[in-house]
Amino acid sequence: MTIERPQTPEGADPHYANGTSVATRSRFLSSVVALAAAEPLAAFASAPVAPAPSSDLRHFLALSTLLTGYGSLDAATAAVYLRNVRADRALSAALDAVVARSGIASSNPPKTLAALTATGIFASPESLAVTATILAAWFSGLSAGAHGTSTETWDDALAWKACTFTKPPATCGGATGYWAKAPA
Repeated sequence: MTIERPQTPEGADPHYANGTSVATRSRFLSSVVALAAAEPLAAFASAPVAPAPSSDLRHFLALSTLLTGYGSLDAATAAVYLRNVRADRALSAALDAVVARSGIASSNPPKTLAALTATGIFASPESLAVTATILAAWFSGLSAGAHGTSTETWDDALAWKACTFTKPPATCGGATGYWAKAPA
C-alpha cells in the first residue's frame, strides 16, 4: 500500500495543501511532546498566589496563638475556623468584643495568656463561648459550619501535640516494635 502525498507548488510548505493543514505523524508527535513538556509549566501559571492574610485573620491567629499556646498555627485552617465563627452572629459579635477588649488589634497586644486574661475577656459568657469554640476547633480539628461539622485537620489537630505519648490513629509510629520504647 502506498500513501500518496498531496502535491504542492515548488517552495510551498508541504504540510499545507491548498491552504489547509495536512496532519502528519511527525507533526502529531511533536504536538504531543510539546503539550507534555508544557504540562508542568501550567501548574506554575495557574497556581494561585496566596493573598496576604486579612487583618481579621491576623487577629484571629494572634488570639488563637495565645489561647492554644502554639505559635505555628496553619493560616488556611485558621481561615476555615474564622469563617465558621463569622457565620454564627452571636459568636461573630463575641469575637469582635474579644478582639476589641483584649487589645489584640492594638500596637501593644497581649503577649501571654496571663496578659490576655488580665484584659477581662473571660468575664462574659459570650466571650467564654467564642474562646471555647476556637479552642475546641484547634484541638479537635473539627469545625461546625453551616453544613454541619467537618474535619479540617486530623493529623495536625493540637490534641495530638498536647498528648505527646500518642499519635493519631492510622498514623504509623515507626518500624515494628517502636511501641516497646518508652516515650521521650
